[in-house]
Amino acid sequence: MKKNNNVSKIVISVLVILVLTLIGSNFYFYNPIEEKALLKVDMYNWGYNIENDNELLFNYWILNYGDVEAQEIQVRCKITDKYEKLIFSGIDYYGNLASNSNSFGEFSSQRQTPSNQDMEYMGFCYVESCENCEILHEKIPELNDVYIQN
Repeated sequence: MKKNNNVSKIVISVLVILVLTLIGSNFYFYNPIEEKALLKVDMYNWGYNIENDNELLFNYWILNYGDVEAQEIQVRCKITDKYEKLIFSGIDYYGNLASNSNSFGEFSSQRQTPSNQDMEYMGFCYVESCENCEILHEKIPELNDVYIQN
């Protein structure tokens, strides 16, 4: 009888250890991933208002590839000359964008410097900041360098 009692104590001890190991491994391996939006902006076009030469107009598409809503989005639009010298920089306070969606954005601002009609200019827009999101160009070093340098 004594031998049977020792065997059952060993079996119970092994079972307790296995149960505790399983519970502990669940806590260890359970790492909830915080869902975030993934944003990108594609420039549609930019130009001068034909009724007001001092007003710049920017049109862009903003895309959210994430499964959650992006909040407090700020889009920066810039214009550089052919020598990559910064001519204009402004921020559009876009707002929020639903998950897995896209939207057309428009931004207008007063021009900060006079234009030279003989000069070639390039305009572009990108997501500068947002809450609860990641910005796609920051994940691609070659793109991030272009946005940061200007």
